[in-house]
Amino acid sequence: MTTSTAPAGPIARPVFVRLLSDHAGALAILSIAIAATALRGLAILHSDGVAAGAKEQSTAAVLTPVWQSDAWLVAVVAALLALLQSVSARPARLALRLMLGGLLALMLADVVVYSALDTRLSWGRASIYAGHPAMILAFGAEWLGGRGIATAAAVAFCAIVMLPLFVRLPAGLGRWRFGLIAAVAAIGTALCPASTSHLDRWQRDNILWLNRPNPEHTRYSHPPSYAPPPGSRRELTHAPERRNVILVVIESWSSYQSKAFGGLHDWTPQLDELSGRALRFDQFYAGGYNTNEGLIDLLGGARLWLPFAARGELTHRTERWREMITLPRTFQKAGYHTAFLTSGPRDYTGKAAWLDAVGVEETEGGEHPFYAGWPRPNFDAAPDEALYKRALDWLAAPHAAPFFLTLETVSTHLPCIDPATGRHDIEACFRYTDRWTAWFHAELARRGYFAGGIMLVTGDHRAMVPVSPDEKERFGGGFSGRIPLLVVDQEQAGGRVIQRLLHQADLTPSFRHWLGEPLVLDESEASLFEADDAPGSIILHRRGRERGWIDVLTAPDRYGVVRTQGDDTRFTEASGLDSAAQQRILGLIARERIHWDP
Repeated sequence: MTTSTAPAGPIARPVFVRLLSDHAGALAILSIAIAATALRGLAILHSDGVAAGAKEQSTAAVLTPVWQSDAWLVAVVAALLALLQSVSARPARLALRLMLGGLLALMLADVVVYSALDTRLSWGRASIYAGHPAMILAFGAEWLGGRGIATAAAVAFCAIVMLPLFVRLPAGLGRWRFGLIAAVAAIGTALCPASTSHLDRWQRDNILWLNRPNPEHTRYSHPPSYAPPPGSRRELTHAPERRNVILVVIESWSSYQSKAFGGLHDWTPQLDELSGRALRFDQFYAGGYNTNEGLIDLLGGARLWLPFAARGELTHRTERWREMITLPRTFQKAGYHTAFLTSGPRDYTGKAAWLDAVGVEETEGGEHPFYAGWPRPNFDAAPDEALYKRALDWLAAPHAAPFFLTLETVSTHLPCIDPATGRHDIEACFRYTDRWTAWFHAELARRGYFAGGIMLVTGDHRAMVPVSPDEKERFGGGFSGRIPLLVVDQEQAGGRVIQRLLHQADLTPSFRHWLGEPLVLDESEASLFEADDAPGSIILHRRGRERGWIDVLTAPDRYGVVRTQGDDTRFTEASGLDSAAQQRILGLIARERIHWDP
């Protein structure tokens, strides 16, 4: 009797063993994508601005929106892997492999660029530097500590990026698993959005969304016109003044840092005490988010600096500024000598040429011999102590009078290294600057300056750190542009608090008014030197690195958000602004943009 034995079937394997053996290459690629998202989140968490703002933000508040943005890329990677295991045609599989490699390259390169330069990988930067591999390698060698290390890192990067071209990705194996991962990542991100308005979009957005076409570059074909209400026009007159004027612009000084200006912290107690004896402007707003825009608004008189061209630096249309009514030129026209002193780089992003174009006759930066031997902890600048002592030397030297002098401080600039201790500490930096600004005021008073002069102290923009929920709740609409302003003037009663809405650009009409120039203003402008119950102005604030979004404020309870895109520029949010007011403001935005960048 013959006994037959059935052939043995495949031995059952645990699910995780099958997953690892059959999909090892696919899992490696997916793991790299997930690791890239985690590394980008950690790079942002430890970047200068976010680290400086850590007093207001939890780790989860930073990492969650970054992960939710990058989760879409993880979903794309998983979907491409599912497609790869669904098709067998070689051309299609090669195309999918190339797409996977390219996406991994972008994600990893973005992490490297952010870690090294505290900025993102944009198409504009990539197109500039792609043709200079030797320069990239030289920078990498300096950053990593050696040319050999940089070369090894570059080889490792290329090997990781080329992984999708060579790993085993057989067709027909469990494609549903990766499709499910893609669906879960996408649906989870869409259904559970985190609060994101505290983190700048340039930090939060994934690399693909970041490099989408920029809508703010779109010009108008039929720009709306601006027609202020007839009753809003008012004629201003003022007895001509001839007193000296000092404008102190404190880097990143923000209302949230000051108790006196309604903020959350008590980091500038001596300036707060001074504001109690001066004129305090509680509703003063910056027009933009960086120093260049602060100077453009304060000295250039621009209410909204949002050029259609790709660049918003001081070098954009420098010669056009010679035709404009600016703050220095207003003083120059009245017979004043105009000067600008900073302890930082004099010509950063073309600052010196721009200052000359707006009417500053004397410009001085950190290259002056006075600063030799001083430490330069922040932004290659000598500390504010040095700037104020240099300013006193300048005031003691013979020069034309009267004068308009602008002082630009730097010690509170990112990365916020306290000049006194050398530690990274935003609060210590502001306490340091607060102490030396108060010292400078006391020295001016001791030397009798205020018998024939006034001083204004303000910020150039809100600090470039994430906005906390408490700050948004405290300040309401326009929270990301609110900064302090105080005016020390012995001829004015001290201790007054002005609640009118005022903008950095209002300094130009204010001093045209103060110097005795006949002036007609409408709802879009105001003067600091009008009566306390006079109308305020319209606040237009370009959001911090959030391309094409403008905050609008016409009263504390009338607020909106405008999305700029040429003829499709529109309000995306409006509270207390009727349709007529919205149309007027859209016309005002168009007028301002075309005026500065026709």
